[in-house]
Amino acid sequence: MKDPAPILISVYNRLYTLKQCIESLKTNKLAAESELFIVSDAAKQAKDEKIITEIRKYCNNIRGFKNVKVIKNETNKGSFLTVFENINCLIDIYGKLVFLEDDNIVSSNFLDFINQGLIYYSKEEKIFSICGFSYPIEIPQEYKFDIYFWYGFSAWGVGLWREKWLDYANSINILLNTKKRELIFNIYKIKKLGDKPCISILYNIANSNKVIDTFVNYYIYKKKMYSVFPVKNKVKNIGHDGFGEHCNISDLYKKQNIFHSEFDLTAPIQINGKIKKMLLDYFKISFFNFFFRCIRNILSIK
Repeated sequence: MKDPAPILISVYNRLYTLKQCIESLKTNKLAAESELFIVSDAAKQAKDEKIITEIRKYCNNIRGFKNVKVIKNETNKGSFLTVFENINCLIDIYGKLVFLEDDNIVSSNFLDFINQGLIYYSKEEKIFSICGFSYPIEIPQEYKFDIYFWYGFSAWGVGLWREKWLDYANSINILLNTKKRELIFNIYKIKKLGDKPCISILYNIANSNKVIDTFVNYYIYKKKMYSVFPVKNKVKNIGHDGFGEHCNISDLYKKQNIFHSEFDLTAPIQINGKIKKMLLDYFKISFFNFFFRCIRNILSIK
């Protein structure tokens, strides 16, 4: 493949997951043709300085890619700003990008899937991203395509284009400057309580949590866009061990399989009704919990 998208991985203090992520990427034929960028955030607290030094030493010795560059933050910026700034910079230079978190393990044809998707759907205005991760739902047997579409997003191995990402990046400033009370009531009015973008934006923005997925989900939802997801999962997240910034302890994603099977990227660009219902059920929370969280967030606003 000519000029595959560069790869960006963000890491803080988890060397053990980063090593597994890198080794899985190396099983991809396109790895040797791809530029790899690793952004390492600086220590937030003194106890993390040693492991961050070890991570940077490891990164300096990574081989198996066309080129490896380690971006070292001099001060701690946190995951949101670290990821946001570096995606903006690299995608502006290269026009496209593959982003991974440090706890993602990928299939041996993950890079093929993302890069081919970036080519195939490059002219489709309704498609925001090519996601390598598939939500843990059971796709209906009668569904005959290798991909599905959803007005959602996952940063666990995703392909992005410059124009769409930078439009999102510009619009995010509006969200960041919107009063929490206004956001909460606007979100409450959005159709279905089970829609992931509404729930995640409420949970995170109202609590001053800045999570890339949250803002992108909201943007996609409002723009009526879709992301492409594989029916056969290409990414496993191994970071739900209590050490990740936004991850609770859970074996749900760790138990997911990843598939190396071939794929066909052609499918009608529309949301399948049965898959939609499964996803809404997957993300659904009870009205009581939703109402309780709304009240708590409103009362916490200063």
